[in-house]
Amino acid sequence: MEPMPGRLPDTSGYGQEGEMDMEAKREQLIDFLTECFARDIIDTDEYERRVAAIQSANSYGELEPIVQDLRDPGASFTRVARPDRKELNRNELNRNELDLTRGKKPQRILSILSNQQLAGDWLNRDSVLVQALLASVTCDLRDSRLFSITRIQIYCLMAKLKIYIPRGIALESNVAPILAEICQKERSPAQMPGAPIIQMSGVLIMSELHIEN
Repeated sequence: MEPMPGRLPDTSGYGQEGEMDMEAKREQLIDFLTECFARDIIDTDEYERRVAAIQSANSYGELEPIVQDLRDPGASFTRVARPDRKELNRNELNRNELDLTRGKKPQRILSILSNQQLAGDWLNRDSVLVQALLASVTCDLRDSRLFSITRIQIYCLMAKLKIYIPRGIALESNVAPILAEICQKERSPAQMPGAPIIQMSGVLIMSELHIEN
């Protein structure tokens, strides 16, 4: 099997004054688990179990063992089979996996156990990564300055995501639902010549995606 590069950032050297904030540490580890899930290193149940353990941890000593078996400074990751692969066509899921390394870093929207709304001219990059866990997120693009191609990568777990798209804008959606719902309200059939394109991809797990004008 093809080796998958990846390594958890070094957490040694944090002590007293330089010690990383617990919330920042939790966020770092959840980022790492999200990438592991997207690369088929862990399955859905394992991801949920580990994220819940991270959220309930009360000390650094409790956080470290949660991901210890997934990282080895002297070795690389290897793909493993995901038990719930039968729910999706393999090729379709591969196309939708989050690519966190290609091109420049995307604008990131992370929401965990919270309600987040973005409106106005908030878009500042041509690539957006939306990560929502047990959260509600609204992304309103109607007043944002869009790029010729705006790519939105979505990873939602037990979350609700609502995206407002300007009328006359071309939308290409390739989001894979797993026990999830995608609702796209009727859009204006007329598309302006040379209008920007919005491309959506990613994975919804037990989540809702609403696309509206």
